Amino acid sequence: MKIRLDFVTNSSSPSFVCEVCGTTESGYDCNYSDMEMRCCVNGHTFCANETMKYSDVDALLSIFNDSIKLYSERKKQDQVDKFEKLKESVLGADKATILSLKEEYLDDLDDGEYPSIFCPLCTLDHIPNDTLIQWIAIKYEIDLLKERHAVRTRFENNQELLSYIRKHG
Repeated sequence: MKIRLDFVTNSSSPSFVCEVCGTTESGYDCNYSDMEMRCCVNGHTFCANETMKYSDVDALLSIFNDSIKLYSERKKQDQVDKFEKLKESVLGADKATILSLKEEYLDDLDDGEYPSIFCPLCTLDHIPNDTLIQWIAIKYEIDLLKERHAVRTRFENNQELLSYIRKHG
């Protein structure tokens, strides 16, 4: 019998990593929803509770209007009625009701269908550090390779670098 000690590519145990908080979830034969994760139309993965932080009535109404238009064109009156009812519920609703309606709408979506307007990365509500560093390097014309060399020259190891950052940060 052969025992594998490395990564098995045909494993049915997917892992999902939140691009906002770094939480990792995995399980046997599961999907994003099973792990309380979401995936937007642009492929960003985030915890379901991260989308709850970013509620926008106008965004929700816009999506409902788009859905009404789409289903009207497809002659699916039951879906048109559903989104008309959701739209009416949003108007004048309190924040808790709006969050509940948003989750009701989002729970019906398949993995990878979350609208970008509800994604904390697409809306820039969360900007990953590596993206921010790249933007700063471009804005201030910083040569990252040169800076890496300067760090390696100044510090002997990572602990020394982190100590310096804690002291001066």
